[in-house]
Amino acid sequence: MTVTRALVRCDGATPSAELARESWTVQKSISWRGPSANLNLRAQSLAGTVLTKVEDRAADLVRIASYVYAADREISRGGSADVYGKQWRRHIAMCLPVTDPGFWAQESIRARLATTLSFLTDDTWEFEFSPGSPENRQLPLDLREHVVLSNPDSVILFSGGADSLCTTVEAVSARGEKPVLVSHRSSLMVDSRQKALVAHLRHRLGASDFPHLSFWVHRKGSDAVDTSQRSRGFLFASLGAAVAGELSISRVLLGDNGVVSLNLPISGQLVGALASRSTHPKFIRLFNELVTEVLQSRVRVSNPLNARTRPEVLAILPPANAQELLQKTTSCSRVRGQPSAKPHCGFCFQCVDRRFGSIAAGLEEHDLEERYGLDIFCEALREGEARTTAESYLRFARGIAELSDEQILIEYLQLHDCILPDDPAPHETACQLVGMLKRHAESVIAVVAEMVARRKHELAAGSLPQDCLLRLATAGPPPEPAEIPTEDNAFRREGHYWTVVFRGTTRRFKNAKGLAYIARLLRTPGREFHVMDLVQFEVGQPTSAGSDPYSEMSSEQFATEGLSISGQSTKGTGLDAQAKAEYQHHLEDLREELREAEQFNDLERAAKVQEEIEFIEQELAAAYGLGGKPRKRGDLNERARQAVSVAIHRSLGNIETALPELGRHLRNALRIGFFCSYAPDPPTTWIT
Repeated sequence: MTVTRALVRCDGATPSAELARESWTVQKSISWRGPSANLNLRAQSLAGTVLTKVEDRAADLVRIASYVYAADREISRGGSADVYGKQWRRHIAMCLPVTDPGFWAQESIRARLATTLSFLTDDTWEFEFSPGSPENRQLPLDLREHVVLSNPDSVILFSGGADSLCTTVEAVSARGEKPVLVSHRSSLMVDSRQKALVAHLRHRLGASDFPHLSFWVHRKGSDAVDTSQRSRGFLFASLGAAVAGELSISRVLLGDNGVVSLNLPISGQLVGALASRSTHPKFIRLFNELVTEVLQSRVRVSNPLNARTRPEVLAILPPANAQELLQKTTSCSRVRGQPSAKPHCGFCFQCVDRRFGSIAAGLEEHDLEERYGLDIFCEALREGEARTTAESYLRFARGIAELSDEQILIEYLQLHDCILPDDPAPHETACQLVGMLKRHAESVIAVVAEMVARRKHELAAGSLPQDCLLRLATAGPPPEPAEIPTEDNAFRREGHYWTVVFRGTTRRFKNAKGLAYIARLLRTPGREFHVMDLVQFEVGQPTSAGSDPYSEMSSEQFATEGLSISGQSTKGTGLDAQAKAEYQHHLEDLREELREAEQFNDLERAAKVQEEIEFIEQELAAAYGLGGKPRKRGDLNERARQAVSVAIHRSLGNIETALPELGRHLRNALRIGFFCSYAPDPPTTWIT
């Protein structure tokens, strides 16, 4: 994976000499004042809304979030051509002015800020703060001094999507709350849709006095280089926290259904497919810890929908007689370019999830198929994202339905990130997460069954396109390919199936993680792989510190019996003081070598040195947390071993049923544990 290194100067801030000397792939400038301004940052004060003034640190938080959002969209992740996400991750250094640089420059604050953003965006962030010039010290929020007649008791982050609608309806109609709605506006079209939905809400709920505060934060002058918007959740939460702090409100509601919030990988091919971790329990915890330090207040962001599936969230609407408002919401990740008559593309993850959810909730008449650019059930799915997203969404649900509760927790170790360290009942929380995933899987499968029943005559007649979701969902494995000679042994993935040939017999298997692990071992007989090597290979990209349970471990620091190669126990910290010092000294040497390689235009050497630098930086980040305190390894390596072992044994069971001779061969030749290997006797070669 190639990591793009970007240096971003905000409003003329000058980087330190040390930072300026480092090697940067790209350098960008962001300004919200002057003739070269490329960031619009302001708020519109509406009737019934009041904020007397914005305190310095709250204003700084909003400004930092706005700069981060602008930088996120300014720096490419590789674009649509990078189908394997090799350029997905970035290292972004931000130099920016603030009103209180002494506070923000504290190591603990910078570390909290960087950790929160790293988990949210899958990038590495670092910050340098400088005093803002007099004209930059006041954030132009245009907030006038009016009395909030409604006496608000909560802040709801209102995007104009289905989940934010349900959050508002439940707060007002079921709990009698008096919220302030806070929106982020990035375009006139988004602005008009949000305003129209708020007007309908006030009319439907009979609550015409709840205020709506809209913030304009968007780039100016050119289109965004990257459209993933992973940092938008930080901007949105910062806006809500700043408003809540100024109004002395403690509750900020950021609603998203629980399955989306978990952000589980539905496919290794869909890099960043869920667009954001903005409501992930870990992000909300990290953000709240940061806000506590910044605002010195009791403001807390929470997700009131985090235990409910999409259909369960949409079920909020009918009791309040608000189901007709669903058609007024927009969930599509492709806002630009969509005609007003069809505001949803139909094939992005958000559209697929919404379509399944509205059908499962019995609200299809309020979420018409005609409003989607593509009907995934009955229209042809183009190769690429459209087909991959729809197939992966269904395959994920089927996979969940087939697993036991324990197997789900082993198969998706990311769920452990959703159980907070201070959770008084972690086992109960784990059961709730698994139960929600099971209910999600059941509803998805039920929707497919319902749609198949509706179209049974067309399916029987073969009149539906071969590559629509209903045909794909009901079709068997594709014909076995003939290009592999039967005299050769083969273990090759082809799309969503594996072709396996052993001693003249060919079989096809549905894709599974265990098959990917086995193929990796077959490819290099005799070589030992730590379970983390297998996991990272199957995912298709290295994990980032703080973004995944695997990220706090490296293959070089694990060994059999729970001991690392350096003699450190994996149940303690991964690096001692001497190892840390040696790493840091080696980093200095490598950076000097990198500068020399770049000076002489030795690109191959520079790339290898850069990879080693990034590896060591990840090791240090994984071993040491806030304030340089060592992290605890815990039993995460054991859970990883269990996940790999369960996946391989499950696949071996399927192989033994279809190819008994190969099953016996693999049982004898595979070694599975913390270290895995394939050692056949006699030697056996494979086409992979």
